[in-house]
Amino acid sequence: MNERDDPRVGIFVPTRNQSEFLIRQLEYYARVKSPHTVYIGDSSDEEQAQAIQRAIARLQSTIRIVYRFFPAAQYRIAACERELLAMVEEKYVVFNGDDDFHVPKALTSCAQFLAGHPEYSSAHGLGIAFHFVQEGVRGEVGGYGQYPLPLIEEETAASRLAHHFRHYSCTLFAVHRTTQMRAYWKLVDHLKDDLFAGEFLQSFLSVAEGKSKTINSLQLVRHGRQDKPRIRHLFQWVTSEQWRDSYIFFRDTLVQEIVRRDGVSFKQAQDVVEQGFLGLLIWLLEMQYEQRYLTTTPVKTLRQQFTRWFPFLRIIYRRAHRYLPLSHMSLAPFVSSYQDWRHLVNSFSK
Repeated sequence: MNERDDPRVGIFVPTRNQSEFLIRQLEYYARVKSPHTVYIGDSSDEEQAQAIQRAIARLQSTIRIVYRFFPAAQYRIAACERELLAMVEEKYVVFNGDDDFHVPKALTSCAQFLAGHPEYSSAHGLGIAFHFVQEGVRGEVGGYGQYPLPLIEEETAASRLAHHFRHYSCTLFAVHRTTQMRAYWKLVDHLKDDLFAGEFLQSFLSVAEGKSKTINSLQLVRHGRQDKPRIRHLFQWVTSEQWRDSYIFFRDTLVQEIVRRDGVSFKQAQDVVEQGFLGLLIWLLEMQYEQRYLTTTPVKTLRQQFTRWFPFLRIIYRRAHRYLPLSHMSLAPFVSSYQDWRHLVNSFSK
């Protein structure tokens, strides 16, 4: 069997002081005998780093894990991710949060698709998010929701970017070619702001480079947590010292990509990026304004809870109504096999 028939995907996981969640994830990959290597960039305190290392020693006979410690005082998260990508040996790669899960079979399917479709820069399956009734590593599931991932198939870089600005969701959970991802992360030293450096630049460069395909199989399961560190208030973000210079580099990089790929003028390309980003920013600020200052009812719906845990989902819901509450009985379209789903549920539920 050749690489195109059964490609491997490097799973890169930056983490800091989330050892119990990361170990939960590694135990899942070991349980399903995942063929994909997990690359861990650990910036945890000594006690949690040692717990992760012990878990790796226990599981490494079942799954392949590459571990490197990155002192938090020396490496910001984007730099850690860049160094992790340099270690990946596989042709394809995917980002993994330390408390989330990828279904290995779906990763293989995504890589197989990319092998035969060079016009696509990424491919992903379907996504689900869940939350617990009470916070913890394992618990009683309080609800599920669809986690939207982007289907982007416009023919030009400008039209793909315009679509992505209107319907933003993070593309890093999709499978990419490793060479592409390394090229994106080489630019992070130009960005002092962590959100531009760790998500926005890569997500939009991926869309500028090519289309994004949806595979009809469950790939991503995300854990919505109230106790997880959050992005600071958006108004503080856009008024911070780091924001302006980072935005200008982000804007100019995307403009250059549009000019290079579409052959349009600099002004046309700049109009696309500035209009798109302004629209995205308006929605983000409006969302946080409503959350902080407008009166709401004491009882939150499942959708409101998930948009609190994953703030960008609110934008997606309001524009496309793609975020829909899911009951246990309506998960069937997302699950390729009952056994795959039971392995996931057993990994996070009591």
